Amino acid sequence: MCSNDGQRLFDACSIGPLLIGGPFILACGIIYSVFLIGPWALVGGAIYILFYPFMYYISKLTAYLRRKSVIITDKRVRMMSELLTCIKLIKMYAWEKPFASKIAEIRAKERKVLEKAAFVSSISTSSAPMVPVMATVFVVLSHLLTGNDLTPAQVGNYSSIYIYMYLTCQF
Repeated sequence: MCSNDGQRLFDACSIGPLLIGGPFILACGIIYSVFLIGPWALVGGAIYILFYPFMYYISKLTAYLRRKSVIITDKRVRMMSELLTCIKLIKMYAWEKPFASKIAEIRAKERKVLEKAAFVSSISTSSAPMVPVMATVFVVLSHLLTGNDLTPAQVGNYSSIYIYMYLTCQF
């Protein structure tokens, strides 16, 4: 409990200021990119803005799965405690197999929830670095599909602006 609460306090202290300054930096980055690149830079800004609700949903799902796994883990630990407390009685009446199967069943449920939580966490971890790449690709594609020419300087501006926005708006 203490390490979990300590981690939450650390996250609040390290990420909290970014929540205040992040939207301001995002707005400044979008305005600057529109100034440098043109109106197609708004596509990249939209990618960043659409990423926020996606990450909100992923974090809510992760929290739900963690709560669910804690409940199942608590049930399994209580069952193991009961087993260890009443081991003489269980041995005397030969109830080892029913207890073992019940604990294995609870552990299987726990494992399934933990695997889902790990999968959702991996989606969260792997999707964040893709945002600047996706923003750059969509800006370049929208710029080219509208019949505009593309110079190497513009491509450099696209990628450097969106990578800078990613580094300053991480949450």
